[in-house]
Amino acid sequence: MSTLPTMTRTVNDAFTRTWYKIREKAIDNILTARVVWSALKAKGCFKTQVGEDRITDTILHGTIDAVEAQKGQTFEASEPDLYTMMWMPWSHTVVPLYRAMIGTNSDQENRGANKIGDLVKDRIRAGREGLLTRFETDLVKAQISDESLHVFRSFKDMVPDYDDRATGTYGNVSRTNTWWQPIYAEYTGTPAVNFLADWRSLYNSIGLNVEYPDLVVTSQLWWEYYEDTVAGTIQIAKDDGKFSADLGFQTFKFKGADVIWDPQMNDDTTASSNEPVTRMHTTSKIKVTYDPGYWFEMTGWKEAASELERQAQILCTKQMHCNELRRQGAIYKP
Repeated sequence: MSTLPTMTRTVNDAFTRTWYKIREKAIDNILTARVVWSALKAKGCFKTQVGEDRITDTILHGTIDAVEAQKGQTFEASEPDLYTMMWMPWSHTVVPLYRAMIGTNSDQENRGANKIGDLVKDRIRAGREGLLTRFETDLVKAQISDESLHVFRSFKDMVPDYDDRATGTYGNVSRTNTWWQPIYAEYTGTPAVNFLADWRSLYNSIGLNVEYPDLVVTSQLWWEYYEDTVAGTIQIAKDDGKFSADLGFQTFKFKGADVIWDPQMNDDTTASSNEPVTRMHTTSKIKVTYDPGYWFEMTGWKEAASELERQAQILCTKQMHCNELRRQGAIYKP
């Protein structure tokens, strides 16, 4: 049985040691480098699930009607339809790491101790940046029509464009059910003048004096409308809490909810796109579920048959899902 050359074993071990030395810091950097991920993390949305072939959650959608009782009245002994189940497959994010034994920037060319260190640091840094970019785009990727696919479900699945609110499924439950749709409000008049009234209307429509949104995600333009509006009371409105000051993000408050802006949010106030320009979320209903055994884990190095290249991967297994869509909502341009 053949054994690995000493140089190959040395580089293999160097990659593994380096990754696991920086792994926790890399996870923290990736999840706090973008304001929306940082907000979800700070609000406790990250949950673990060990294994299983899918992620499931219970949806309470029915009610038990109360009646006025009369003497001698009988009651039907049957359980009303209160619950259903949503489910989603896992999403697997992979960053491949490549090495060659010979050739440009190969193991053979990086045999010195310092050179090995530079090679490993450069590849690990590139892999970390690849994960950061992917995590960022995951949040706003296009809506998924085939729910059997092992791909990440973004906010565009959770709160789709207004015209798609009753189309297809979310979590394999039909969106035609009115209790399985987000709440929408179209912005009225001139946004710079009327947006606060629109925000208030959506906030109340979602909360229904029961449970209100705690996170408002908007675009830079709408953020600046709000900034102009509260300019006289900026220190009162500004939030220096959980995920803002320490990480360099600016956040404001709107009726107790954190207001943040995301460069990936739609900024268009003229086109009739039906696309959200501001979203409101009740984060207690949102989960980012991940498998702790497959969370930023690095595989071993594998040889390609009849080749002088080797490959390993950094793997992240996760999914974002919401079990109460009526506690989420959006302002859109009709």
